[in-house]
Amino acid sequence: KFLFILWVLIAICMVYYFMGLSHMHLGSMLIILACSVLGILGSYSVAWFGMRINTWANSRTAFASLRGKPIDVVNIPLTSGMSVGLLLVSVELFFMICILVFLKELAGPCFIGFAIGESLGASALRIAGGIFTKIADIGSDLMKIVFHLPEDDPKNPGVIADCTGDNAGDSVGPTADGFETYGVTGVALIAFLALALADNTAMSGMLIIWIFAMRILMILTSLVSYFINRSITSSVFAS
Repeated sequence: KFLFILWVLIAICMVYYFMGLSHMHLGSMLIILACSVLGILGSYSVAWFGMRINTWANSRTAFASLRGKPIDVVNIPLTSGMSVGLLLVSVELFFMICILVFLKELAGPCFIGFAIGESLGASALRIAGGIFTKIADIGSDLMKIVFHLPEDDPKNPGVIADCTGDNAGDSVGPTADGFETYGVTGVALIAFLALALADNTAMSGMLIIWIFAMRILMILTSLVSYFINRSITSSVFAS
């Protein structure tokens, strides 16, 4: 409900700018608003995936350390971090390429709407995750003070809430924030090139394509470096 209220306020500002000041048609305005909703859903989906993967990775790493398997203690966090990072970068890049290819005339305003939506979703998730972890930490501390239970005692019911809050604050917020940062920087670069090279559309288009090509290359090089690092780590621990 909080996020919906924020989106309504931002949508009113967007409608005033694009329809009131830029005299844009209603159909184009609805497409821009849909792109903002798509940005919010992208932030939420990536944050959900990050929290699930981090929860599984944390438990598996802990049990791997108890079993005395150092290679799993190294590889499990590396694999989970790589999966979350590649997912948020790939989803962001996919959405931006779809906007650029299918919404050619509205690509610029749709990029702005998409960036606003993902920024709004990431800010709400960051705030919610921080508040959750702080409230859960306070509840665990109160149980420690009132009932004289250690903060990490299994008999302290605040421990579960504290661990869940830490996971929410350390997984949901940063994951959505990474998705938002990656997209906003791309939109900012495209807007800068479009404004700086307004008189040279050929050069502007070539540089924008170069930005997307470099981002695709970043994904491929990250995958190659991950598998190289994993093979080196496995060979070192095997020897």
